[in-house]
This record gives sequence, C-alpha cells and structure tokens, in this order.
Amino acid sequence: MPDPRPGGWRRPLADALLGVCLVATVFSVGVGRLTLLTHRQWRGADPLNAGDLLELRARYAGGVRDDATRAALRAADLAARQRYFTLRQRVKTGGWLTLGGVILALSASSARKRVRKPAIAPAPPRCEGMHLLETEKARWSLAGAAVLLAAVAGVAAISAWSPLEGNAESRSTFAKAAADKKPKVETGTPDTGRPTPGQAGLQTSDDRQQTEGMLQPATSPASRWSPTFRGVGGSGVTAYGNLPLAWSEAENRNIRWRHALDLPGWASPVVSGNRVIVLGADADRRLVYGVHAGTGERLWTTSIPAHADATPDYQPDTMDERWDTLVFAGATPAVTDHQAFAIFSNGQLVALDLASGEVQWNQVPGRTAANTFGLDNALLTYENSVIVVFEGDARFIARYDAATGREIWKTVRRTPSWASPILAHTADGRALVVLLSDPDVTAWDAATGAVAWTRKVLRRKPDYAVGPSPIHVNGRIFVNCQNSGIYALSLTDGTLLWKLEELPDRHGFADGASMVSDGRHLFQFYEFFLTCINMETGEVVKQAEVDAFAGYASPAADSGRLYLFGDTTSLVVDADPASDFTVLGKGELADNIDASPAVTDGRIYLPTDKALYAIGRE
Repeated sequence: MPDPRPGGWRRPLADALLGVCLVATVFSVGVGRLTLLTHRQWRGADPLNAGDLLELRARYAGGVRDDATRAALRAADLAARQRYFTLRQRVKTGGWLTLGGVILALSASSARKRVRKPAIAPAPPRCEGMHLLETEKARWSLAGAAVLLAAVAGVAAISAWSPLEGNAESRSTFAKAAADKKPKVETGTPDTGRPTPGQAGLQTSDDRQQTEGMLQPATSPASRWSPTFRGVGGSGVTAYGNLPLAWSEAENRNIRWRHALDLPGWASPVVSGNRVIVLGADADRRLVYGVHAGTGERLWTTSIPAHADATPDYQPDTMDERWDTLVFAGATPAVTDHQAFAIFSNGQLVALDLASGEVQWNQVPGRTAANTFGLDNALLTYENSVIVVFEGDARFIARYDAATGREIWKTVRRTPSWASPILAHTADGRALVVLLSDPDVTAWDAATGAVAWTRKVLRRKPDYAVGPSPIHVNGRIFVNCQNSGIYALSLTDGTLLWKLEELPDRHGFADGASMVSDGRHLFQFYEFFLTCINMETGEVVKQAEVDAFAGYASPAADSGRLYLFGDTTSLVVDADPASDFTVLGKGELADNIDASPAVTDGRIYLPTDKALYAIGRE
C-alpha cells in the first residue's frame, strides 16, 4: 500500500545512515585517541638503547661473557625490537582504521542528506503495518552496520596487536622450531656468460688476480688504498696479509693514531695516497676533513658554504635520536688521486681539491625533505666523473663531470634504497653500477645511464630500510637483506642463480652490514652469529656464535682472515670454516663503531661516533 507519511521509505533509511555515522564517529575518535597514545610510546621507544639492553651490553663489554649473559643479551635485543615494531604496526593500523572510520562517517552523513531530500509529490496513504515493518528494517540496518564496524575493528586489532607479542613460551617454541630448520636454497638457471676466474675480482682487468680461489691483492696503486665505500669494487677485501690481528686503545696497542672529529657522521672514510677523507655534519654545518694517513695530522678542514637550492632546515627523523645525529653526513665520499667528492643530506654535492681542500664546485642535484633517513648512498667515481644515487624528493641515479659538475646523464629510479652502489665490470668490459633496492637489484650502464637489467628478489620489506650493499665476485652479484634472504645473480644479465631464504637460527639476515667473501665463501655477520655460505650453491657451510655483537659496520677480509666489527669490540677470526672460526685476535676501542672501515695496505681506518682511528702494526 502507499506510504501515508512524508518521505516514505526515506526516513527509516536516513535513521539507519545516522546510526552508521554516529557509530563510525565514536569509533574514529576512540581509535584515534588510542593511536595517538601508542604513537607517543613508539616515538619514545629506542630498540638499540633500551635500558636493560644497555646494561647487558655494558656487562658484556666489561668482560662478563658467559652463556647466561649472551642468552640474556640476545633475548633483550629481540624483545626491544619486537616491542618497537609492534608499536609501529599499531600506529600504522590505528591510523588506517581512524581514516576508514572518518571516511565512513562522512559518506553516511552525505548519503543521509541526499536521502532526506523531500519527495516531489506527497505520497498516498500507507497502512500502519507497513510503517512498523519499515521501522523494524531501519533498526536491523543500524544493528548490522554496528556489527560490521565492530567486526572490521576486531579483525584489524587482532592482526595489528598479536603477531609480535606472544608469550615467552610461544616465542621460545618458535625460536626452537626456527633453529631446527635446515636452510632452504633454491637454484636458478646457471649463467653461461660468467667470466672466467682470470677475469673476476675487483674492478678492472689490471686489478684482478685469483690464486686457488682466494682473492689476491690488486696491482694498481689505487687498489692499495680505499677510494670508495669498502675499497675498490666495494668488496671490503685486501690480501696483503699485513693487517694487525689485535688492537687495544686502553693498552695503546696497534693504535697508530686517534683523530678527534668536531661533528659526527655515518659516512665511512676513504683513502687516496696520504690523504684520509672523512665527513661530519649537523643541521647547520657541513665539514670535510683532510687527515694525513700516516700521522693523523689534520691537513685541512673545509666548511661547505650553504647553497640556495639546498633543502632549508633539513631535519632527519629516523625514529632514533642517535641516528638522527649521524645521517646529516650519511653518504660515504669518493676520491681520485687529486679530487674528493661529498654529498650531504640537505642535498649539496661538492667537489674539492684533494691537496688543499678548496671547493671546486658546489651544487644541489635535488631537494631531500621527503627523505627523513638522509642521503646514505655512497658516491662512486668513474672515468673523470662522479656517480650519485639520489634518494630525495625525486629518486634517480646521475653522473656528473668531475671537473665542472655538469650533468652527463640522469636516469629515474622507481624503488627506494639506502644502500651503497658498487661498480663492477662484465666479461666483455662493460662497467655496471649495481644497487640493491626494495624489492629489486638493478644494474645501469655507467657510461650511458641505461638500465642493463632489473631483477626482483626481496620477498618481504626490511624493518627499517634497504641498507646492505651488493658485492661482486667471479662475475656474480651477491646481496643480503633483512626479512628476505641472500641472493646470487649473474652480473651479465641479472639471472637469479640461487637464493637462501632460511638460516638455521632465529636471527635471520643482516639489516645493515654488507657481506664479504674470500673468493670461495660468503660471510654474513649479524648479531652474535657468523654464517659461512658456499658461493656456488648457496648452501650454509658453517654457522657459529662468536664473542662479539655485530653493529652496522660491514666485515672485511685479508688473506684468509675475517675482521668482524662490533659495537666496541671487534674480532679477527680464521675464515676457514673447518677451523670453527678460530679467534686470532681481538680489537677494543672506547667509542662506538658506527660506520664501515676503510681497509688499505697495512692499515684499518675505523670511524667511531667521536673519532677516526688508524689501526696498524707497530
């Protein structure tokens, strides 16, 4: 029968929409308030410097290194990380739920306004039974909307709150199950275009030798130094066999000199001849230091003038206060025999005279306000030019003329990365710039900027950002990344040769430190564990717990020995897995080691949060 009331069916529907609007509003306010409270807890959480973790680290550094202390340190580190990322996930989910509730409330309000518009003509009368039926439908609609909202909120809350916060027993059970698993290796198609051993190694044919599978020292003068991140080729390898096995600041043993730095930075030092170049910066100043490699004397300090196009008042927000002080100067510089190049997180790229420190040119490739983790990708030099991986408001890779700063080429990148690139040469002589991003590995032609190949490898996102850099050995590229695994690819075309995505321990894959190779094996140092992997097959050869806790500094290798750099304590171990990684020596410094060292012929230039150390035999 016709509805006798004005509006007919519109009124009960409008009432139902009003109910949805009210429920969604209350839901949004409640979840939003909880999200703000959780956000405060999250920003106050510091997974690297939690109170109990700092206390255990201090005990460990003080010599208390029994099994119980190690177990407690591992558990405290895991608990701090779990709490931090649980809070972060809650904030993220709460934000989306709040936004969803607001959108639903606005949509219901808008729909109600449209429904309540008066009918064009009065409707004929309707019986009372139909009126009661419509009212009942409105009530059921309102109840259904409330139940739907509650279900969505419950599912989202369960997914956000529970994954990382199981009880101790469940975490222990999970850890034991993970430890009992055998590593899983998947092998891809072999690369038939792989270079022969005589063509393998660091960067150029003149600088590559290999004897019985072990990497040997390069023969060119530049390869005796460390002109870019982790040396020529970014490998962290020398084979001169003359690095010290132990050092101690307290005993003044094998510490050739210590040079205090005015400002902190996460950039590694680089070395050319008798010059060590190191960076420091804060919100207002950008400094480049030229230090004498032999004596530690400061030869010059250059304060980089501000540039009008740079990001004004750039401020990092890494979610860690100590990191925030380091990433103003996060990218490792590069040097030639007469120039030094540096880039800072406000976007300034500069070239300096290596002898005098005089600024030759100063320019800004792009703004960086959108990148709160800083510019951390190391610079590369190539044929009278400098190559920059830029992670700012725009994302690209570019090559600039060394003499003038003129742009030679520029290629847009589409995936984020805070890792450093490497320069590697194929069997046919092509120079490729190789970079790990999220989720792929990409190689560009260094001469033209054209993409040579891209291969997706990462299966999950890392907790913070992509940090480890690739290494190149024997025509293969090896990458590692937290939450994903270790991957081997052909340098020629990016073919995936094998992947290792499970390790026989609970800790998994490194979140910052790159790997190192002795020519036969890959080595990853993460937390307390050193893992040795067969380069040909991807099988885990050996995994052992060592007496040092890994920081973010990448390990180095020298003539069958591995140098593992911890927070303050470093270890030198036998690289032969059959030796059970016999400890050959230990290094002790008073300061925290934050960045990877520059390893040269007979010297380790090791940066800390307060100084630059030269370590060498007396």
